[in-house]
Amino acid sequence: MKRNVYLILITVITILCIIAGTGYHLVRFGLSVAEGLPFFSEFIEAISDWDDDDDDSDDNDDSDNGISTSVDASQKNLDAFSSINADLNVVDLTIQRGNTFSITCKASKKLTPEYKVENNCLTITQYAKAHNALGRNKKCSVTITVADTLTDLKLHTNVGDVDLSGLNVLSLDLRADVGDIDLENCTLETSTLDANVGDIDLEDCTFTSMEITSNVGDVDLDCKEDLSGYHIELGTGVGDVNVNDTYCHRSYSNQGDSSHSLTISNDTGDISLTY
Repeated sequence: MKRNVYLILITVITILCIIAGTGYHLVRFGLSVAEGLPFFSEFIEAISDWDDDDDDSDDNDDSDNGISTSVDASQKNLDAFSSINADLNVVDLTIQRGNTFSITCKASKKLTPEYKVENNCLTITQYAKAHNALGRNKKCSVTITVADTLTDLKLHTNVGDVDLSGLNVLSLDLRADVGDIDLENCTLETSTLDANVGDIDLEDCTFTSMEITSNVGDVDLDCKEDLSGYHIELGTGVGDVNVNDTYCHRSYSNQGDSSHSLTISNDTGDISLTY
């Protein structure tokens, strides 16, 4: 009799565990699908905004150049700097040319980055990885405006897009794990772009030496200068290579001046070069 009771209990517990595990995975799957629906995204965004309003009510800091945890979207002027070093987790980052040195951050409390200008370098860091109750990353956007040439620009982002516009940069080192990289009307000397998942798009940019590495995503360069004298090496594992609208299968090579070079290596994705 006791043996039968034990067997029944074990059977019931096993069935409950199976039901609980199946329900857990079904809920996670359902949320992942629902996040792609516009109305669901708007609903979650509204929840995030309410939560942000509660968290941010007493956390404004208007200090310039020192460490700031401001959660508003007001522009803050900075001391002049000639280099940027950014290490960010969840952010849409824009760096643009302007008439002042300034920064604008719009983020939830936990995602607000810390920044400071020291020794002519703007350092900006984001330590937290925030999620709301449904597991969706809250948004953070940062816009940096520079008024002069940058000697050194080092950027590392985990999740989010990176946009560079109208910049003059002597040395660019950009690494993005998940997100698109867009450069427009930039004058560059030595550049290294490394993207794990995301598209890379360069429009009307000039450069002396550029190396691009992509794991998953398309790479598209529309240059405003003649690259016929450049040493060019293009290759993709899965995808097409097109140069000036000419299909080149999976690779393209041009033996030019070694002091001017372009190298693009892509694991999965197309490569398009126009000049």
